[in-house]
Amino acid sequence: MALKVIFMPRATKNLDKILTYVHSEFGEKVTIKLNNRIFEVIDLIAEYPTMGTVENKEKSIRGFLIRKQIRLFYRVEKDKLILLNFYDTRQHPKKKLK
Repeated sequence: MALKVIFMPRATKNLDKILTYVHSEFGEKVTIKLNNRIFEVIDLIAEYPTMGTVENKEKSIRGFLIRKQIRLFYRVEKDKLILLNFYDTRQHPKKKLK
């Protein structure tokens, strides 16, 4: 049974930023393809929540590399998949979980 997906505000904001950037640099086709890939991964994680790597054991945060430049951070709570952040891996590494 798939978990219910919940987007935290930071995840929504950063996903919008990433998709806006991709659209401005690479066009609509690439943006649609990336968006579809992101939601395929979210659906997959909702089915198999332990497939991501453990990023912060104390906070139960996992990560999953969607594309070479995009990493998703999430947490599982009971029947919910909570999407915490989409992180552009080209950014400063200390910012990834803040």
